[in-house]
Amino acid sequence: MGRLVASLGQPDSMEEAGTELGLCEGDEGVAYSWDGFKAIFQTEGDVEVLVGYRLEQTESDHPTQAIRTRSGLQVGDTIDRLESIYLQSGLGFVEVNGSDHFVLLRSSDNATLLWGPVSSPDGAGVVEGIYSPHACDRGPTATP
Repeated sequence: MGRLVASLGQPDSMEEAGTELGLCEGDEGVAYSWDGFKAIFQTEGDVEVLVGYRLEQTESDHPTQAIRTRSGLQVGDTIDRLESIYLQSGLGFVEVNGSDHFVLLRSSDNATLLWGPVSSPDGAGVVEGIYSPHACDRGPTATP
C-alpha cells in the first residue's frame, strides 16, 4: 500500500471487497480506489495482502489512465491492438454478467493472466478495463 500511495497519492475511496472483486466466499477484504484503478487487498488478521487489481477506463487525465501492461496494453486500446500485442498468446472472449470480456491465458497451463471488459469483441471494439485474475479461483477462463 505504501508504494501505491507513494506513486498515486492517497486513495480517493475505500470500500469492503468480497466475491464481486474476486475474493472467495467468506473472505474479508478491502479495495482502495484511485480514479479508475482499484487495488484489492484480502484481510488476514490485522494484515492486508494485495491480491488483485482492476483498471477501468474513465476518460480522465489521472495518472492511472496511463498504466500499461508489460506488453503495452492500455485501457482504451482497440481489440485489433489487443490481438496484435498478444498474437501468439491464448486470447479468448467470454461473457461475464451479460457483457463481453477478453481473457488472456498463459500458454503453458491456460491459467488466466489478464482479463477485462470490452465494448465489443470485434476489431474496432475497445478495451474498457484490465483486471488481474480472481484471488479466489484464478479465473475467469476462456477457450482461446
